[in-house]
Amino acid sequence: NHRENVIKIRQSSGMWKSINSKESTFDSYKEKHFVECQLEQSTACAVVSRLKQDKILIDKHSSGRFSSNVDPRLTMEWPANVCSTNLNINLRVLPVDLPAFTQFIKNCSSDCQGLIAVGPIIELQFDNVSLLKPIKFTLPILVQAKQKVAPIKPTIVVQSQTLQETPTTTPSQQELILQQQQSIFKSVLGDDSNNERLVLLFSNHNENTWHIDSDIHLFDSKIHDIVTTNMKNLHSRMIIARYDRQFTSAKQLQTTI
Repeated sequence: NHRENVIKIRQSSGMWKSINSKESTFDSYKEKHFVECQLEQSTACAVVSRLKQDKILIDKHSSGRFSSNVDPRLTMEWPANVCSTNLNINLRVLPVDLPAFTQFIKNCSSDCQGLIAVGPIIELQFDNVSLLKPIKFTLPILVQAKQKVAPIKPTIVVQSQTLQETPTTTPSQQELILQQQQSIFKSVLGDDSNNERLVLLFSNHNENTWHIDSDIHLFDSKIHDIVTTNMKNLHSRMIIARYDRQFTSAKQLQTTI
């Protein structure tokens, strides 16, 4: 599960602050969710549901590796001396499942033409520290099932009186036509991987505009559900997208996302 329940208390300033809390269960109410905490004084409390948060501490002297509790395919790997001071990162992941993505494409087909797959939305909160070396990320992405095109059967003319079959073309010509037709269909449906492109989009907190990070290189995996990249500049929010350049451009993709 990618969500967690936490308790927030209202401070004297009117602001709400999250406090240490843990989820509890009771045998008599297994279908209910409970959260408990310890308070030093009476105050207004609220239980909220939010994305699970992973806390990452990068020691400036040591190398390390992190794997997300929400999606183990999301990893971070850094070398020693990656920064001049210790770096704290809070990470949240909003997954995107294939049925929801498929339904979204169906409902917004005109706006999503050419969009093949996306990854989860990844949120990062981090200290204002400049990286001296890049951090290696592996980012998950959906795998869209390829649509199969049924081969087109050659037309056969049947004479009703003589019951003789008269093929319209010779067998070799028919095979050539079928190959050409299937090649066209595959290109239209995006089966030609040469037309596929990967892009990383990012945005800042409290910003509704997505931008394309053109300064990084994205490396596709053989199974196409993981993308690897090295990042020296972290983003507050980011998402991976795979698109077909025959149907959409990278700039149009920013509006689609």
